[in-house]
Amino acid sequence: MRVYATLACLALSATSVAAQPYMDATKLAVTLGGLLGAERICGLEYDADQVREYISDHADPDDLTIASGLSIMSRGTDIEMSSMTPTEKAAQCQLAERSARALLFIQ
Repeated sequence: MRVYATLACLALSATSVAAQPYMDATKLAVTLGGLLGAERICGLEYDADQVREYISDHADPDDLTIASGLSIMSRGTDIEMSSMTPTEKAAQCQLAERSARALLFIQ
């Protein structure tokens, strides 16, 4: 009996170690949505394949809330940035560009 309990514990721990650690859906929607929303306003052009890869690596495919949250954040960022002062826009675009480069969305 002890052997079966040990094997069960090992199997469970191996499953949890091997499981993909996905980013929290809200955090993903807010961070990626903000970055995507800044693309047009900041005159950036992201590599769509890199964005898809990032989503594959960080988004839980079973979480259906990510797409809507991402859309809301992306559109909201675009609208918000349209009314920023030039200095606010420069600061936000600098941050967006740095993040996009770090994630390899742009070279």
